[in-house]
Amino acid sequence: MKVVFTLICTLFFLNYSTAQCWQSVSAGTDHTLAIRTGGTLWVWGGNSFGQLGDGTITDRNNPLKIGVATDWQSISAGDGYSIAIKTDGTLWAWGSNGSGELGDGTTTERHAPVKIGLLTTWQKISTGSSHTIAIKTDGSLWAWGLNDEGQLGDGTNTNRNAPVRIGLLTTWQSISAGTSHTTAIKTDGTLWAWGSNAAGQLGDNTIVNKNTPTPIVSGLNNWQSVSAGGSHTIAKRTTNTIWGWGLNFDGQLGDGTNADKLVPTQIGALNTWQSISAGSFHSIAVKTTGNIFGWGDNTLGELGDGTTTNRNAPVQIGSALTWQTPSAGDQYTIALQTSGSLFVWGNNSAGQLGDGSNTERDAPVVVSCPVVLPLTWLYFEGYLQNSNAIIKWATAQEINTDKFEVEHSVDGNTFIKVGEQAAAGNSSTTSGYKFIHTATAFGVNYYRIKQIDINGQYTYSAVIKINRNSAGNKIIVTPNPAQNFVTVIFNTPPRQATLSLYNNSAQLVLQQQANSGALRQNINISKLAAGIYHLRINNNTLIENFSIIKQ
Repeated sequence: MKVVFTLICTLFFLNYSTAQCWQSVSAGTDHTLAIRTGGTLWVWGGNSFGQLGDGTITDRNNPLKIGVATDWQSISAGDGYSIAIKTDGTLWAWGSNGSGELGDGTTTERHAPVKIGLLTTWQKISTGSSHTIAIKTDGSLWAWGLNDEGQLGDGTNTNRNAPVRIGLLTTWQSISAGTSHTTAIKTDGTLWAWGSNAAGQLGDNTIVNKNTPTPIVSGLNNWQSVSAGGSHTIAKRTTNTIWGWGLNFDGQLGDGTNADKLVPTQIGALNTWQSISAGSFHSIAVKTTGNIFGWGDNTLGELGDGTTTNRNAPVQIGSALTWQTPSAGDQYTIALQTSGSLFVWGNNSAGQLGDGSNTERDAPVVVSCPVVLPLTWLYFEGYLQNSNAIIKWATAQEINTDKFEVEHSVDGNTFIKVGEQAAAGNSSTTSGYKFIHTATAFGVNYYRIKQIDINGQYTYSAVIKINRNSAGNKIIVTPNPAQNFVTVIFNTPPRQATLSLYNNSAQLVLQQQANSGALRQNINISKLAAGIYHLRINNNTLIENFSIIKQ
């Protein structure tokens, strides 16, 4: 019996060239999302809930490319989960989902991006701790996830695992979700907030939670941007002044005090602020002159001023005048410069800085651009057969490749080499590889491929898992790749099983019911175009996913 675990991936070198390739970034609790120029998606940091989307729960301290898509448009990193929109207006999510924060109608954790619904009208997104806010192209407001403090704004305190519309208005312009509160600006420049308000983070001069959008500073209509942090809020007006309210224990409001504020309070007297970002307990802002400033908690160097001293007023970070967009996470900061260079500082315990280490930084360090190797992977899969691990992979093309080394781990962290295969070197046709590992351990076995170039440069694949236990694996899909038919082989006769085949754009192209009591089920793929397809088998008691190569 065997079950195939397949990951479609593109490899990249761990050596780096220039740093000027980044387009947008988002800092979460302990993981980071970034889009490169060209529209590819890259991730790094903590991965306990699959929030990196690489099919594993292994932390990464170097940028890792997710899939091969080049149409990612906007991203938002939450607490253990991620949300993104593609250029076609589709919505995608992955990671933790205990409160329905992914919006896929379940509370099931996802370790790879899943498409949320079929709509193509999503425009803006923002993630909180466990709730998500979004705006569609028609200006309507939507929310889902945890709602225990009214942070969804639908008038209830009921969690939602699928998007629900907030009111009937179509005049919402920008949004920002904090830990348990939400802020938004309408097209008329008015500012609204709802959710948790224990520290006054809603700015309505109370400490009472609100479960519907509440106007802040009635009559004022020149708010331009807003950023919700842990329990504080920072906002910018069209006058280029910035304002703060809410929790101020660590000086995160930047007004020179450590006293909480229940209404918006101006930060200094300057009118030269350009962009803002509120983290859990600190704030970052860029001026129109290109300087970057930070204030608030600095325990782990998240202000980037070379110290670990808290600041209750803005302090300049370095002397560069080319800063453009900051993103403040939980005790760390990432920021883009106008050149497309990316810098990071602060907490790095999970590799969230992406500099190849887990070392805390109290001043900005650069995250360079991985050089993509001209090697296209078709698949990387493994299965258990008579207590042996069968590892298979294939490439569509190779340039200057030397060899592949198979590495094994029993904990997902420490890997050792267990074998190698010579690579094709230079090839423009499909090359298939196979390795048999006879020394598997009971429980979960982790495998990855180290691809080595002829000049000694190397990179790693994503990680696959093969579980060796007494129960055995449940389903086999063979052959793969295939031209005309693939056969699904069940370990035990299914009473009812639905076989659904999706193309690489997540569109359903074929669906059939397995014959009740039959161990084998053929799927005719002869009329499908060549490419990669994703098979979902719903066998009543379990759901399994496979990637299939149609030749």
